Amino acid sequence: MTAQERRKTIAQALADSLRAPIPQTLGSCIKELEFWGQFRADDPEAKAREFFVLGLLSEVRPRSTEEVRRALRYLIKHDIKCSRTLENLLKLGR
Repeated sequence: MTAQERRKTIAQALADSLRAPIPQTLGSCIKELEFWGQFRADDPEAKAREFFVLGLLSEVRPRSTEEVRRALRYLIKHDIKCSRTLENLLKLGR
C-alpha cells in the first residue's frame, strides 16, 4: 500500500468513525476505548475512532470521582500522557 493509499484509507476510516454515536460520559469513552483497543493494530477505523475518543477525554466533564479514577487508570495502564485530559479530570466539583 502506498503512502497516499494509506492516508486515504485512514481519512475514510476517520470519517466513518465520526458517524458513530458520540460518547457522552467519561465512562462511555473508556468503554469504547477498551473495545476499539482490541482492533487497533489491524484496523484503520479502530485507530481513527480511538484517536477521536481520546480527544473526548479532554472535553467530557467528569460526573463522579469513580469515573475520574477509571479514566486515570486507563491513561496509566496505556501510558497516555495528555495534559488537557488531566486538566479536564480535575474539574470534578467545579
